[in-house]
Amino acid sequence: RQLAEALSKLEGAIAQAQEGEMSATEKKEALDLLNELTKHAASPDRSPAVTKSLADGLWDKVKAAASVAKIATDVWPLVKHLWQ
Repeated sequence: RQLAEALSKLEGAIAQAQEGEMSATEKKEALDLLNELTKHAASPDRSPAVTKSLADGLWDKVKAAASVAKIATDVWPLVKHLWQ
């Protein structure tokens, strides 16, 4: 539940990112990665390696957007539990 709230918060931050922080394409790609990460996290037989790859890809998309990176940093410890 806590993870779901954290991912929802991150989704909101990505969607609200200003054009100067993330282009529309970058937002779409980040939201697509987040969606896949969320679906994968819900799978009972998820692969830790795939989960980490999805999360790493998402982080690469959001780390340069200050407003999103702050929230991502706050929720990342919960996300890391998916593959640790």
